[in-house]
Amino acid sequence: MGLDMFMRSYKKSDFVNPDSKVDLVCSDPYYVQGKEQFYWRKYSDLQGFLHSEYIAAGGKEPDFNGPLLRIDKELVDRLESLLSDSKVLEPASGFFWGQMSEEKYDYLRQDVARMQMVIDNLPDDEFLLFYASY
Repeated sequence: MGLDMFMRSYKKSDFVNPDSKVDLVCSDPYYVQGKEQFYWRKYSDLQGFLHSEYIAAGGKEPDFNGPLLRIDKELVDRLESLLSDSKVLEPASGFFWGQMSEEKYDYLRQDVARMQMVIDNLPDDEFLLFYASY
């Protein structure tokens, strides 16, 4: 139980609406797996940041539990800027989400640098998507 967060790369052709930033629909939800790039367990403040990004991009799911959010260079730049300017994200909480420690923030900063590399090296026919499950 708790907050599990995934960032995976997928083939754009596996989605009905690959140009959307939010609520992407798999052409075959039982087949599409994607390649795991990042996994976080109970990174509550990251969940809160990505939920805000999801809503700002037009997402409708109030709990942000399951919907897909496209992760692009601009989003990662915003995350990187927040982490370098304020050192922490706005606190977020939920049922069994856990708390963000300084150690988790250190790991997250390292992951943000890796996210930029992953995005820069994705083939043109792939993109990076985030989803959470709790």
